[in-house]
Amino acid sequence: MARSKKAAAGLSKLSLEDLKVAMLRSRKKMNALIKTRDSMEQKLAQLNSQIAEFEALFSGQSIATRRGRGTAGGLPGIRHTARGSRARRGGRGRSASAGGPPAPGTLAAALHELLKTQTLRVRDAVNALKESGYKSKAKNLRTMVNLVLSKNKHLFRKKGRGKYASI
Repeated sequence: MARSKKAAAGLSKLSLEDLKVAMLRSRKKMNALIKTRDSMEQKLAQLNSQIAEFEALFSGQSIATRRGRGTAGGLPGIRHTARGSRARRGGRGRSASAGGPPAPGTLAAALHELLKTQTLRVRDAVNALKESGYKSKAKNLRTMVNLVLSKNKHLFRKKGRGKYASI
């Protein structure tokens, strides 16, 4: 790098001892940078070996890092879905509507047990859940109950305006 005349003039005014100290400081900084570079090169080598393992796993196919090419993160067989289709399917792409029983400990399971013997409105179902000891961190449990009841048609049947029962 070319230095300005002022910088060169400032260096000429320094004593030999001051120049030695400045050079020693610069050498220490350079050594620290070299050490950091060597550490990063080691990490890069580890990452490259992990990438090679994954590539071998996929029969030599390179894993693309770009999205939106019809596969999720470049992994074969996993497809992206448009936002609208996710909403039409009923949520985050989980197979909640597959027809199986609800997972134990979930809100759907608690509601399924509660509504087996009775038909309740959403607000009454929320109160009954709280009385039965169901714990939830939801800010609005009534909204969550309403969503579970309306999305899980294989578990709950609408018996009237705002009234649900288990199947």
